[in-house]
This record gives sequence, structure tokens and C-alpha cells, in this order.
Amino acid sequence: VHSGPLGGDQEIGAMIANDMIDVLFFFCDNLIQQGHQNDVSALVRLASLYNIAFATNRTTADMILTSPLFKDPNYKRILPSAIENYKNRKL
Repeated sequence: VHSGPLGGDQEIGAMIANDMIDVLFFFCDNLIQQGHQNDVSALVRLASLYNIAFATNRTTADMILTSPLFKDPNYKRILPSAIENYKNRKL
């Protein structure tokens, strides 16, 4: 994908919404303000909404990668019912 300021965050968000991503590792320098902070915030919101395993630091990434669920072919991510309800809402 492109660099974040060039639309990479939106590309990743679209992949999440299209069920193309189950796990996301997204590291950034938290000591500086990101020029595309709103895009990063939107990505965090989508990862949370779509119930994506989401690591923003090494410790969380290590825990995800070493979890027995990471390689379990029977483990399925549960999509919140709110997503389907929103898709099927009557306008």
C-alpha cells in the first residue's frame, strides 16, 4: 500500500471493510504528532469496529503472534452484528 499521507491508511481501511485483513500490526512514532492523525484515528476505529486483532506496539504484536489462536484453523473472527444490521438498515 501507499505511505499513510498518500492514502495508505485508507487503503488498509478498505481492506478491513472488505474482509481482507484479520490481523493488523500498525506501528508509528507516538512521540510526534502524525500529519495524517485523522486517518490513523479512522483506521483504529475500523479495526475496532470489525474486530481485527490490532497491535500498535511490539508487546501486543508478540502476544498475537504467540497466541495458540493465531495458527488455529478453526478460530474465526466474529464480526459484530451491528455491521450487518447497519448494512441492512431501511433508509
